[in-house]
Amino acid sequence: MVSRITVSAFLIHSFLSLFGQPLQFRFHTYPPTGDLESNIIYCINEDRMGFIWLGTNNGLYRFDGIDFKRYARSIFTANVDVNDILVDKHGDLWIGGVNGLWHMDRGTEQITSIWEEISLPPSIVTSLAAHRDGSIWVGTHEGLYQLDPVGHQLIAVYRADTMGLSSDDVFDLHVDREGSLWVATAAGGLNRLAPEASEFVSYQNDPLDRYSISSNVLRNLAETMDGKILVGTEEQGLNLLDPKTARFNRFNHDPKNSNSLSTTSAFTP
Repeated sequence: MVSRITVSAFLIHSFLSLFGQPLQFRFHTYPPTGDLESNIIYCINEDRMGFIWLGTNNGLYRFDGIDFKRYARSIFTANVDVNDILVDKHGDLWIGGVNGLWHMDRGTEQITSIWEEISLPPSIVTSLAAHRDGSIWVGTHEGLYQLDPVGHQLIAVYRADTMGLSSDDVFDLHVDREGSLWVATAAGGLNRLAPEASEFVSYQNDPLDRYSISSNVLRNLAETMDGKILVGTEEQGLNLLDPKTARFNRFNHDPKNSNSLSTTSAFTP
């Protein structure tokens, strides 16, 4: 997943614009220093001990509230993008980036290259999610993988037209409170794999249906407190899906409406 921080900020801004709720935020800025060598942050997560983990265009960092520490220079070499960080139910870290997938044992802080261990071809990992059974979903530009985190074994590979998946180019993943896996693709719309289901359900744009998703070019996913799915698109605004009705409400930029979204793009690069 790319930059959940930016997505969150975008959603805050968007909904404040829509509903006109004045809120004030106070930010403290941490500029690039000798410890933090990058100001481009793609993802952020917090582990059980309260440490903040940052995925940047210059590798993996940990922040303890005071100092930044860069990890595994031998693995995350300069200019290597870390796109997503997942903390699993054991407290271990899973790190996805341009060179594949890594696992960090938080007890020993040993980092293992999963791509090398299971002999997968090089691919960019875009997003990670945890299944309710503890397995790890891995989204890439070449398909979707499901891994056993304990034995580092490949459970399944999903590609276009496998179990109904609409596209190989996976951009974001989300497991909702009901245990459904949502897959945002770069060209094939939105996919859902419900618990115990044998096939994905695909949601794609229908120009004749105003309650369909506004675009098939998707970027980011999030879930609201009442279980609805927010879907960011590349150029057709923000969508809000009610899974119970399968209807999408669309929020887009309207130059004649100052309370509409400020842009048609609801994603992070």
